[in-house]
Amino acid sequence: MPWWKSKQPARPVITDPTLRSFRLSLAGWNEQTVTNCEEEVRVWNDAEENSISVGALKANKITSGAAIPGWSLQDWARDFARDMSGALIEADHVNLPFGPGLRVICQCRPVYHGLLIFPRNDVDIVITIVSQERGITGKREAILIYELLEQARLKGIDLMETIHSPTGNPYDPILDSRFPDHPLSKVRRLLAELPICISFDS
Repeated sequence: MPWWKSKQPARPVITDPTLRSFRLSLAGWNEQTVTNCEEEVRVWNDAEENSISVGALKANKITSGAAIPGWSLQDWARDFARDMSGALIEADHVNLPFGPGLRVICQCRPVYHGLLIFPRNDVDIVITIVSQERGITGKREAILIYELLEQARLKGIDLMETIHSPTGNPYDPILDSRFPDHPLSKVRRLLAELPICISFDS
């Protein structure tokens, strides 16, 4: 449900200097005028109605927690996904051109969310990618299950053993090349592309 968990009266003016200085140079994406969000946020859309929203959380609200001993990105990301009635797919620490950051992907079917979070000045920049599965949902999972059934039948092995093997994971990045138009594949591609497309005014 980002951004950041509420949509109320209009507040389109961006006052945070770091958020205002944010620049996104990504072909095919156009910035939109935001009129229905209580928080300061900037939003870009592409022709397929995928979206990239960018906000700034004061006092490095997320990354400051990452510095506390015992803090777990997996636990934080799992709680974040649960708050949206979704499920965590993956969460990683990443090195970005502007320093260390956090990368998270979660699913709230039929919507997939990708987050890139990093500190900048006195705020956390939070970039949220949203891509929705359209038409018949669950196609990626259904094709994989069918293939696993065939493998189990041909090899005479237990289906549950095959499903719980690494090849039984429908969210494995290795499948993205087979399903390039799936929203999870799009989210992963964008998370990989974004760092070199971001800059800030000096």
